[in-house]
Amino acid sequence: MIVYLSVLLVILISGEAYKVSANKCRHSELPEGDRGRKRYIVLVSALLALQSGLRHWAVGADTYNYYESHFEPTMTRTWSDIFRSVYVYLAEGQGKDPGYAVIEKLTQYITPHYQLFLLLIAVAFFAALGRFIYIHTTTVSDAELAFVLYYTLFFDFFSLTGHRQTIATAITLFAYELVTRRRALLFFPIILVASVIHKSVLGYMILYFVAPIKNAKWFGLGVLISVPVVFLYGRPLADMFMRLSGYNYEAGEAAAYKFTFLLVLFDVVALWRMQAVLRQDPEARSVYNAFSVAVLLSPLIWSLTILIRLVQYFSIFMLLLLPKVVNSFPSKSTYERQAVYYLCIAILLVLGINAHLDMEYAFFWQQMELPEHYY
Repeated sequence: MIVYLSVLLVILISGEAYKVSANKCRHSELPEGDRGRKRYIVLVSALLALQSGLRHWAVGADTYNYYESHFEPTMTRTWSDIFRSVYVYLAEGQGKDPGYAVIEKLTQYITPHYQLFLLLIAVAFFAALGRFIYIHTTTVSDAELAFVLYYTLFFDFFSLTGHRQTIATAITLFAYELVTRRRALLFFPIILVASVIHKSVLGYMILYFVAPIKNAKWFGLGVLISVPVVFLYGRPLADMFMRLSGYNYEAGEAAAYKFTFLLVLFDVVALWRMQAVLRQDPEARSVYNAFSVAVLLSPLIWSLTILIRLVQYFSIFMLLLLPKVVNSFPSKSTYERQAVYYLCIAILLVLGINAHLDMEYAFFWQQMELPEHYY
């Protein structure tokens, strides 16, 4: 908990410091949005990468499992064996995510140390995330709000666990620009390659067809109306996903009710402010459409918790949408706009701290017991 709070404080304090610096440099030749924003994003991305990459192997639900079941066995595998598993996967549909072994084997030529492998994954993901936030924000305040939201809702998943999907998600964050530019000949092959690392990323292809929907408001309203239907038929839809994906996960009660409720609640507010948001930034339409997909899929988590993996490809667009919604609120003075901004920060802080009260974290040089599920 101490490390979590420390990083959170750095995100907040450095963000406020860069905003003060930007205000003092109003006569700078740089555009307002670029005053310190890039340096702030680089700083926070590097900090989050270090926190993720330097963690003890006992931190996270499956960090040690990835070492024991994947990284260590890959050391003794030959390239011919690995390539054969890729071929069998592509030609016959047998096996599971063989591309991940290719990445492990390539990394092991550089270093045989699992800790450095964790660090490389973290650097790759946060380089993608930092770029994603930098391209789609305009001020330090926007970036700060995006990072606080990440640290509240997405930290446990992308920073501490799920190596394969973390790599796949990094690829989708880079590939999003291909969606907005309508570069199908690059987008689809890249996602197909990523699917060999984690098959669930195939679901991200939906975005290419959904993003250009012009009437995002009606699409979003249609999604909200459809949520109860998806909830009622969640189990058959979840079974269909398992058959298509080839993953055999047992059903169970989802631990993500609050996450689902938060997505739907925010979607209602975002749709309410859509007209104002699009007036300020017409390109935000594709962000709205992407987030609507997350809302539509979120009830499936109640039937099969593991489907949060599919939802995460789209829910991460909330990092871009929240700052745009906050900036859309009318204000007669700067203080009113700041009040809305800091209210959102306060709500996120409460949610984040409450969710991580019992969090155990240690760096790799410290002592920490493996979680109970390893015994």
